[in-house]
Amino acid sequence: MATRTLALVGAAGGVGTTRLTLECGATLARTGCDVVIFDAAFATQGLAAYLDREVRRDVTALVTGEATLAEALYDHPAELPGRLALCPARAAFERLARGKTPEAGERLGDQIAAASLAHDAVLVDVPPVAANQAL
Repeated sequence: MATRTLALVGAAGGVGTTRLTLECGATLARTGCDVVIFDAAFATQGLAAYLDREVRRDVTALVTGEATLAEALYDHPAELPGRLALCPARAAFERLARGKTPEAGERLGDQIAAASLAHDAVLVDVPPVAANQAL
């Protein structure tokens, strides 16, 4: 099966896009797929709430060159036949700002492409366009 990459975009913040992205990923992992979810909605940092541990290296560290993809992935605590790995946004304002540059947006695209080579599915929780124009 070819890797599938899907971006889910909410019309506004707080409408449930992060939850929908997580549920889609969990559904795929229940079928045995290896799934990665990227949290590109830096402002809400909602994906981190679904982890049961502290997030030290996140997607903003990944796109600013401070972490590798392996370091920024966290396995979801649910027991599933497949893997559900999250790349959450959880950073201080300064790094969030550096993560919103056009260069960081390009690096995020590169990391999504790299993840698609090693996983069955890649999902991206994307903010409304006005939230991060670089994406």
